[in-house]
Amino acid sequence: MDLNLTAEELTFRDELRAWLVSNVPKDWSDWREKPMEESFSYLRAWQRKLQEGRWAAVSWPKEYGGRSASLMQQAIFWEEMARVEAPVSYTHLLYKRLLSDCHRSISRDLAMRTTLLTLDR
Repeated sequence: MDLNLTAEELTFRDELRAWLVSNVPKDWSDWREKPMEESFSYLRAWQRKLQEGRWAAVSWPKEYGGRSASLMQQAIFWEEMARVEAPVSYTHLLYKRLLSDCHRSISRDLAMRTTLLTLDR
């Protein structure tokens, strides 16, 4: 199995790297730990910049503003974002928060059901 990047994947990575060098906010470390309420406008501006570069939704079809990225290109995208410690878009943060809240709710519900089943015995 050849795990080297294809020419197309290398081109994708190099384009993304060049874009990140020019666009990742230099002051992100000042904002990283701030609560969402304080950093919302900052992250919204970053989201706009990602959208302008068509990087906000790389997996979406090109006709909808994405890049029709393959799974490997999506992995490259996240790897490069992590490599430069770029902020994630606020939509990703909100989605993560929703999933986290949903997971807590489901876990709490399952714990209650398990407890009730145990008490019924």
